Amino acid sequence: MDALGGSRSAGAGGDGAADVTPGAPSVSILVASRNRAGSLRALLDSLELLEPPPIPWEIVVADSASTDETPAMLAAWRAADPRRGEGRRMLRLDVPGKSRALNASFEIARGSLFAFLDDDVTPDRSWLREVVAYFADNDCAAAQGSVHWPPEAEADPEIRRRLECYRTIVRVVLPARSRPLDLVGANMAIRRSTIERVGGFDERLGAGAIGCGEDTELGHRVLRLGGWIGYMESAVVVHDVDPGRLTEEYFRDYHRRLGRSDQLYRQRSPLTWTLPKLVKSEVRFAAYRLTGDAARAYAARARCLQYAEMLRTAWQRRRATRG
Repeated sequence: MDALGGSRSAGAGGDGAADVTPGAPSVSILVASRNRAGSLRALLDSLELLEPPPIPWEIVVADSASTDETPAMLAAWRAADPRRGEGRRMLRLDVPGKSRALNASFEIARGSLFAFLDDDVTPDRSWLREVVAYFADNDCAAAQGSVHWPPEAEADPEIRRRLECYRTIVRVVLPARSRPLDLVGANMAIRRSTIERVGGFDERLGAGAIGCGEDTELGHRVLRLGGWIGYMESAVVVHDVDPGRLTEEYFRDYHRRLGRSDQLYRQRSPLTWTLPKLVKSEVRFAAYRLTGDAARAYAARARCLQYAEMLRTAWQRRRATRG
């Protein structure tokens, strides 16, 4: 058993009952959302179609200070709970922030396993059963699920080109039995016991703060403290494709945000680590452009944006410290 893992024997018999908290749901699906009532409603509708696992479960939605119709929609969703409030739970924050919202969710969630979904994905009907089965059979501290692009998007040559070049819409498809080195919050799960040991999300990161990185940073913390991250290949969600994310402007902004978040929690050395990486990426970008390899050119350009932003963030912090 790993330092942050659960016991294999606890799930003996194949019932997925590892780490069950007596008298409470053993799986909590956690969703944080802000001003996306339409996509959130679609996700909640899809959760009603899930094949139920063999153990109790609940849905916890955190409204991160939405100003659209999300509060009214969630109130109606909560009131229509066929389990009289046992299956659908919600909370509202007055200050926005995805990490803040998920951390608040931990306080009211009753499960011993937390399964996370973004509000712009659609899970397969078997998704939750696959999550439960994976944790029953493995002593991982956390696990990453598969994230696919919609088949119609992959079938469109231009959309597929932009998806592969811009890398602004997540896709997670790994070899079976992989052990990922980080987490992607669109579809992941973590034991409650792991959160209690490593702490919650870094509230400086994520939507409503620096913009991203909260899931990656949490995954790195899990690994540093001795846990391992599994790969739930059969726990599949499909990610929506927002055309607004497939533009040059969004590409630049997204990868700069990645650079800011990376520098914030990793504290890379500007001169000995980041600057050499930037120079190498600039050279590769130029070379791939000359050879006409668009996908690799965009990948190198993305790294250039990230490293340049890491340098800028590091120098800003240094000036602020000296000032």
